[in-house]
Amino acid sequence: MSDNQQTVFWIRRAVVLVAALLILGLIGFGLSALIGSTNQADSTAVEQTEGTEEATDEQEPEIVDCLPGTVSVTAEIGNADGEVDLDFNPTELPHMWYTVTNNSGVDCDFNVGSAVTFFEITSGSELIWSSRDCDRSMDTNEVGVLKAGATLASPPMPWEKVRSSSTGCGAGQRDVITGGASYFLSVELNGVLSQTDASDPADSNPQFLLY
Repeated sequence: MSDNQQTVFWIRRAVVLVAALLILGLIGFGLSALIGSTNQADSTAVEQTEGTEEATDEQEPEIVDCLPGTVSVTAEIGNADGEVDLDFNPTELPHMWYTVTNNSGVDCDFNVGSAVTFFEITSGSELIWSSRDCDRSMDTNEVGVLKAGATLASPPMPWEKVRSSSTGCGAGQRDVITGGASYFLSVELNGVLSQTDASDPADSNPQFLLY
């Protein structure tokens, strides 16, 4: 092999080697860029997830029990349709229920179950009827969310116009006096008492008449 041929041979070898190094360099750069892009995307995804969780936490504050003094309860009496009535003839049965209001500016949890609901009917200072004398074996607790400013009403329940005693509170007990006799209804719900007096008579425990 002549000197010129040897020179051409080594030049070609050098060109091939340089080209191979360039290709390897480009491959390495591409992998590095791809890995960097993937890491950046993962980091962005994590930041977005954390941001979403923080936003969710801010939008959905934890609901806690209603604070004392923020819930008011009113005793109501009327017919089976939940319409207020204060006069009952001999053929009509009074129905009692309550309304409960969240007077605060935030939603809160409150127990409205039968296990914490107690109605009383009085005449003067005499206790005539109490739901504590009823069969309460099936009572339950029902904790629910009271929306801020909302008022809810319980289903009306009948009073048989009888006295209650340790033997029960329904039909078969001793009849009460009618003929225009006056009675008052009150209720206690989860430790909150209905008002026995108020500046507005409509907010007081209702007085009703039996004929």
